[in-house]
Amino acid sequence: MMKMFLLLLLAGAMALLLIPAGAQEGAKGPVWHTEVDGVEFNLWVPAGVTELRGVLIKPADKGVTQAGKENVWPSTLRSWGYAELGMMMKDLNRGNRVTILTNALNKALPYFSKESNHPELLTVPFAFLGMSKGGGWSTAMAYNYPQRTIGYVNVCGWMGGDSTKLTGAQRDIPGLYLVGSVPDGFKMLDSIDNDYVPAMKLQTNWTVGLQWGAAHEWAKPTSAFVMLYLDQIIKMRGGTELKPVKWSDGMLADRATWANELPVISSFKDYQGKEADRIWLPNNYIAYIWRAYITKAPVATWADITPASDLVSTPAKREYTVETGTAITTTAAIKEGVEVKKVTFYDGDKKIGEATTAPYTLKWDKVPAGPHGLIAIAETPAGELRCSNVLWVVGAEKKYALGE
Repeated sequence: MMKMFLLLLLAGAMALLLIPAGAQEGAKGPVWHTEVDGVEFNLWVPAGVTELRGVLIKPADKGVTQAGKENVWPSTLRSWGYAELGMMMKDLNRGNRVTILTNALNKALPYFSKESNHPELLTVPFAFLGMSKGGGWSTAMAYNYPQRTIGYVNVCGWMGGDSTKLTGAQRDIPGLYLVGSVPDGFKMLDSIDNDYVPAMKLQTNWTVGLQWGAAHEWAKPTSAFVMLYLDQIIKMRGGTELKPVKWSDGMLADRATWANELPVISSFKDYQGKEADRIWLPNNYIAYIWRAYITKAPVATWADITPASDLVSTPAKREYTVETGTAITTTAAIKEGVEVKKVTFYDGDKKIGEATTAPYTLKWDKVPAGPHGLIAIAETPAGELRCSNVLWVVGAEKKYALGE
């Protein structure tokens, strides 16, 4: 018994030696810490990623992935090959906060590059993400790195400002703005007409969405939309040499319809709404996800999935991590009193199945690697279409999906 105890103790000590100096063990990856000019930083690098392809930066949230079982967030970052960098000022009442944050980031990156043995941190693309002040800082910091920022997400932060004062490179950075539908003291809703509509006239690469029933907060479905948006932007823009995202190559949505059971999305050519109601969407996949996210009262709602193997899930949020290649089954429950003749299932804009009889079941034979947004489109006997919200499923390697 004592021999077994000593062997286990030795194994634990050897495992600690595998964690680089200055790092702590996180969820399947080490975490490094530092402080620069009154700004605290934490860097998480997913295990299994030998060369980083980018870094997700949260300018007002120093928290990063920590010890515990894998879930959709670290699995998505790993699929991108992205590190997660949390940062936060200790004293918010000093100087130009965006300038302080930017200067501190520029000093912290060489330290993290050396300590983590990831020299590519000095050159890989950035994606920024934040809520409230963190959302505003995400926009402002993206503007400070227009050639290096792959995209940014601003949840309940101020809209991107006067677009006439931005450079062409700053307007070209894809940005997602999500605001609550409930008016509050921040008056975020006013920024749609005051800032977003003028930006569309300048063909600015901004997308806007509404969090139904929310005020100044991060609503539950928002994480899925945010990460699926960034997933597509990363795929569109490529590696270190970022490909441009052309406004004219995108899609349009009609803001006047976003409270409908099937909000309108269309090509530029087919758009029939008012100019002031145009919402720009970077590609067709994001257009489908936007429509499902924005659907206020979905006719079809997702049941729990039935996996072919163990998984980590958070059913209340409809988020699942499964082993890549796993077959999953789920159903779209139809609202009582609504007659449906068919339900078609999509991964974004890609059809993956259909059902013509209740229960309307999807069996997805092999979940591909990376994040996916599942959508159910119900068709009534009259041919009218109704949209579900998004089911977020991430395919991960077995050892991460099963928390081994």
